[in-house]
Amino acid sequence: MSGYNPISSSEDAGPPSARIEELLGQHEPPLPAEKAYLQLSVRQSDSTLSMLDTRISHAREALDSLLRLRKQEETIIHPAKVILHPMRSICSEILLEIFSWCVYDVSDIMDVDEILDSLNPCHAPWTISQVSPEPQMKKHHSRDFKTLV
Repeated sequence: MSGYNPISSSEDAGPPSARIEELLGQHEPPLPAEKAYLQLSVRQSDSTLSMLDTRISHAREALDSLLRLRKQEETIIHPAKVILHPMRSICSEILLEIFSWCVYDVSDIMDVDEILDSLNPCHAPWTISQVSPEPQMKKHHSRDFKTLV
């Protein structure tokens, strides 16, 4: 609401002024100018709240639309990332050789008294497949690898 506000020193909507707090804390009626302003505020409150509800509704619709678009993009991007993954550039024969070293031979399994957890990253065949998630470690390892080549 714009215009003169006899209750507040500022025209901006904000927390109740000291005068409002004073009126709420006592049983005295407001001054005539204050009463007129408060009555006008109450009369305009329905339209103001209705306008704000409409704006909130539009904002929610826009947000829902953006969330739907984001989900559509994710469904497009995920398969593309899978297809472009660096592992797909490695020859199938090389992958077969690498992973054949990660699986125990059937005869080795039969000779073991206790069952080995093949997914345990602490067992030797799998430790080679562990990759550091930290980019700095990856940079360091790639730099070392380049010096070896």
